[in-house]
Amino acid sequence: MNLRNIILSVACLWVVGNIWAKPGFTEKPLIRDIQISTLKIEPGHVLALAMKSFTPDLSVILAGCGQSFKLAALPSEPLTWRGYLAVPLETAPGLKVLTIAVQGGQGDQTQEFEVEVLPAAPRKLEVLHIKNYTDFRFAPESRLMSKLRARSAAQLGAAVECFSSPLPGGRSNANFGVKRVYHPGHKTSVHRGVDLDAPLGTPVCAPADGVVLLARKFNAHGNTTLVDHGFGVVSTFLHQSRILVKPGQKLKAGQTIG
Repeated sequence: MNLRNIILSVACLWVVGNIWAKPGFTEKPLIRDIQISTLKIEPGHVLALAMKSFTPDLSVILAGCGQSFKLAALPSEPLTWRGYLAVPLETAPGLKVLTIAVQGGQGDQTQEFEVEVLPAAPRKLEVLHIKNYTDFRFAPESRLMSKLRARSAAQLGAAVECFSSPLPGGRSNANFGVKRVYHPGHKTSVHRGVDLDAPLGTPVCAPADGVVLLARKFNAHGNTTLVDHGFGVVSTFLHQSRILVKPGQKLKAGQTIG
């Protein structure tokens, strides 16, 4: 596998804290035991949230930092709700209010708590000269991937606990968050993935269980694979020399995908 620029858009998440938010519930709250992975986070990272409820028939939405996401409970754990909230790279530092909105048979309830977004590390600017580059040529591919990721976020899927590296022992060149201009005169973009380097022919493995959303060659990113891990978490693999999976295929963690 050619792994010069494999991009993985997910992280290993552990829920380690246990907090209560500002008072705001009625005398009979619908949720309890709120847990969050961290109260301090850098732009480009992900918060994991878990909580318990007293009834399974709820709608729970987590919102903040310009994002919102519907939490879900698995059939095997109908009173345990989990979800993730990505903090965009462009988020300004400072305290941010996150809101949990709950709808149930006892009415609507909201609860708030604060997280601190830390200052982002300085990012360098790269100017890449790509032959025959046009925004029109590559824009449809980006829109398709965004559409598939949004579709995943609207579905429940399996719980995501932790991800293994798709390339054990691979070397990361730490280009996440780098600002790029693909050709002088075009708009600047931000590199939103992690690049892993390895020799041609090195297998790429699924970092967690999932379902293949997309497997095809793109003009901008070469051979591309999107894997849906549930709860709106999608891993993206670009610039592969070969694709060994098909859309709709179910994967197990560690299974070779390219």
